[in-house]
Amino acid sequence: MTALQIVTCRQWRAPRCLAAAVVVPAGNAAPVLLSPYGGPAMQRVVRVRDAAFCEDQWFAEHGFAVLVTDGRGTPGRGPEWSKTMFGDTLSAPLEDQVEALDAVAAQFPDLDRGRVGIRGWSYGGALAAIAVIRSPDVFNAAVSGPRRTRGPPPPRRLRRRARRRG
Repeated sequence: MTALQIVTCRQWRAPRCLAAAVVVPAGNAAPVLLSPYGGPAMQRVVRVRDAAFCEDQWFAEHGFAVLVTDGRGTPGRGPEWSKTMFGDTLSAPLEDQVEALDAVAAQFPDLDRGRVGIRGWSYGGALAAIAVIRSPDVFNAAVSGPRRTRGPPPPRRLRRRARRRG
C-alpha cells in the first residue's frame, strides 16, 4: 500500500517555500524517482489528486518513492517567483529539485539516496536531462521525453522550409 503525503517547507525549513508531493511505498529502502515539470506552464503538486498523477502512483506501487516538486518558475506564486528563471531556465528549478530531495530524504529515512532517478516530459524532460549532467552525484539515471505535441504534423510546405534552412 502506498501513501500520498503533501509536504511543504513548513515541515522541512527550506530557504524557499517549496511545495512537494511524495508517494512512499510500503517496505524498506525505496529507490527515489523525481517526477518534476518545473516549467512556467503549470504546477503539478496541486494536481496530485487527478488523472495526471496516475503514472507517479503506478511507479510507487512498483516500489519507488516518487517525489513531485513545484520549484521556482512554476506559475501561481507571483512575479518574483516566476522571474527567477529569466536568462537561465534550468539552474534554479534544478536546485529546487535537489533541495526538496534532501529535505524529504531527511523526513523519510527509508528512502535510498544511492538510487535516485528523475523523469520528465517537455520541460520536465529538459530538467531530467540536465540533472544527470550537472548533478551526477545526486542523480543516477534520467528519462527525458520530448514535448507533447497536439494536432496533426505541420503542413508539408513548412517541413520543406525547415529542411532548406538546416
